[in-house]
Amino acid sequence: MAALAKAGKHWELEDALSLNYRLPLAKSAVVNGPVLDFENYRQNWDPVARHFLLTRCGEVATLDDVHPLAVAIRLTFSHEDALPVLSSLVPPAKPLNRAAWEFCFTKSSRVNSLVKARQRLVSLKQGAGPQRIIIDKPDFVFVFERPSKKFAELLPILWATDRRVRAEDIMPALQRHCRM
Repeated sequence: MAALAKAGKHWELEDALSLNYRLPLAKSAVVNGPVLDFENYRQNWDPVARHFLLTRCGEVATLDDVHPLAVAIRLTFSHEDALPVLSSLVPPAKPLNRAAWEFCFTKSSRVNSLVKARQRLVSLKQGAGPQRIIIDKPDFVFVFERPSKKFAELLPILWATDRRVRAEDIMPALQRHCRM
């Protein structure tokens, strides 16, 4: 999987795949603020105008009209020298989906039944490396790859829950295994 490697004072993309980072949006304006621990990157955020600006050594990427419910900006690095693609992140409304979303598990990685998820686990366990984490409980399953770099988002593979499962049921396991 792609990874940003710190080489001296620069971040380089190790291969062609993308790597995502979540940058939480502040409630108040940010002027020339830091961007995680990336050197040479600065952010400007105007919550009233809903305008986000990212700079790196004179290069600028902007995101206008950030969604009013957005809580973070996703930075997607896909090329070594290019600025990341910016997108606003809006959490799902349903508590269970939002709890999973907090740990990068989205609708696209959800499997609609525990039976199907467990069937897929057989093949996923065979190709599992040290970065693959499988949380298999009676009422839910979460599978993801741990990112190789600090602050990077988890790489979700699949998740499924029983119909009775609530956000409070999955949070302890996710918090224990998925800290980004």
